Amino acid sequence: MLNDKQIREALDEMLVEVLQVEPEDLAPDARFFEDLGGESIDVLELTFLAEKRFGRRIDFQKMVAPDDLDMDEHRRLTPAAIEKIGEALPFVDLNDVRRDPDVESLRRLLTVENLYQFLRRKLGAA
Repeated sequence: MLNDKQIREALDEMLVEVLQVEPEDLAPDARFFEDLGGESIDVLELTFLAEKRFGRRIDFQKMVAPDDLDMDEHRRLTPAAIEKIGEALPFVDLNDVRRDPDVESLRRLLTVENLYQFLRRKLGAA
């Protein structure tokens, strides 16, 4: 089993490769889309690299496009949907999503730290 340092280093290497950024750009609170210039296709590429590297399903895209979330007619997440996200991603601070429940607000959750925590959980790290 990989330790936390190995997981973080692996994620950093993959992010540098996918996003063509410098390692020093990967602050824990750096946002994948807004700060690091990532695009939706980059989430898929990161998923592919992680699955290849670790040999198991690591669906990063679920962090920005979870299945079966209840939305109203304005594409705003319902309180039940936000609760469901909190259960699936307990390490994520959902206060911004609660204030602005537009489905696009989920993209802001994709920070380096949240990606790390997601990967750590998927790999079963202690």
